[in-house]
Amino acid sequence: MFSLNRAEIIGNLGADPEIRTFQNGGRVATFRVATNNSYKDREGNWKDVAQWHTVVVFDDHLIKRIDKRLQKGTKVHVTGAMETREYDKDGQTHKVTEIVLRPFGNGDIILLDAWIAES
Repeated sequence: MFSLNRAEIIGNLGADPEIRTFQNGGRVATFRVATNNSYKDREGNWKDVAQWHTVVVFDDHLIKRIDKRLQKGTKVHVTGAMETREYDKDGQTHKVTEIVLRPFGNGDIILLDAWIAES
């Protein structure tokens, strides 16, 4: 049986990435990317709707690039796997779905601002 878990988005960072270090020395980078959709409402006016996506990166090679190059407003192309996790807060269980990039090539980040500038 074949299956594929792949998310691919192009958008802008809403804030600077957050990079945390674990006690074992491993690191994780987290940032949010806004993608925009446009549509016409019933009156014929164009409306823009932003969707926010949380990206979590465990690949140290990518984290080094993120630390040097990504900041609020940067346009990126992100490819990764969709993962849903649960956590408890104040006695309630919450579910979040994130785009996760782990080591060994399951995802990538392309800085489109740099690519466009070099074209």
